[in-house]
Amino acid sequence: MNRTITRVAPTLAPVTVLLGVAAGCGTESDATASDTVTVTNCGAEVTFDQPLDRLFANDGGMIAIALAAGARDKMVAVSALARDKDVLRLEYGPQVDTLDEVATEPPTLENIVGGQT
Repeated sequence: MNRTITRVAPTLAPVTVLLGVAAGCGTESDATASDTVTVTNCGAEVTFDQPLDRLFANDGGMIAIALAAGARDKMVAVSALARDKDVLRLEYGPQVDTLDEVATEPPTLENIVGGQT
């Protein structure tokens, strides 16, 4: 089975979050872990052999989207959390304090790779 998800995003970090959230929140009840996921972003199509099970979120907006989708257990690292931490804590409680903030600014490749454990 093949699912297609279309997102247009100006940077890789939001796409990374949306990929993880969208793949983890599929609407097909007969979907299995072996399904492929195809994403079209800015005209480029990428197919993954299976839904993603780990995500990196940059900034309060992307972090909030992931938390609202129930993806806290899939979030391996975040960046640029400090500015929005108090607001996020009001909505999502103490789980915000358990997020692994690997960078205070938007991520570099080193930040993302460093967040993989």
